[in-house]
Amino acid sequence: LMAAALGSGVGVDLGLGVWVAMEACAGLQYVHELRDWDGGRLGIVHRDICPSNLQVTYDGTVKVFDFGIAHSDLHEQDIEMQGAMAGKYAYMSPEQCRGETVSACADVWSMGVVLWELTTGKRLFYRSDPVRVINAVMDQPITLPSQVVPEYPEVLQSIVMKALSRDRRIRYSDANEF
Repeated sequence: LMAAALGSGVGVDLGLGVWVAMEACAGLQYVHELRDWDGGRLGIVHRDICPSNLQVTYDGTVKVFDFGIAHSDLHEQDIEMQGAMAGKYAYMSPEQCRGETVSACADVWSMGVVLWELTTGKRLFYRSDPVRVINAVMDQPITLPSQVVPEYPEVLQSIVMKALSRDRRIRYSDANEF
C-alpha cells in the first residue's frame, strides 16, 4: 500500500489509511500492555515502526512485526544500549534521535509518520543523508498534511499533528489514545 501511495504521489484512500493505522495501533497497544506471569508490565516498545514493519495481508489483517530492536524492561542488554540509536531514522521519534529512554509514545510518533505518509502519498522526513534526516526529525517544521493535500480533513490533520508533537507531554500517551 505504501509503495503504491508513494509511487502515485496521491496517497491511499483516507479511510483505508486511517483503518490501517488504527489496526496497527491496536496491535501496538496489545504489545505495550503485555504483562508477565505476576502481572508486571513487560514495558515493550517496538522502536522500529515503519511501513516495512507493517503489513496488510491478503485477507485484510494488519500485522505489526519485526521486533528485533524492541525495548523491554526485562532485557539487560537494553540497559547497556541506552543512549544508542536504533530504528529507521525517518520514523524515529525525537527522543530516539537524542538517545533517550523511550516509551510507548515513541511508537505513537512513528505511527504518526506512517499515517502522514499513507494519507499524503509523500515521504515526511526524506532527506539526502542520515544527518539531515535526524535534523529534520528533531528540529525542522513539520509540513501540515493540508499543505500537501489541500482537501485533507482538518480533524485528521489535528490527530496526525498531535501524534507528531515533539513534546511527549502533548503527544498521545499510547497507541490506544492515538
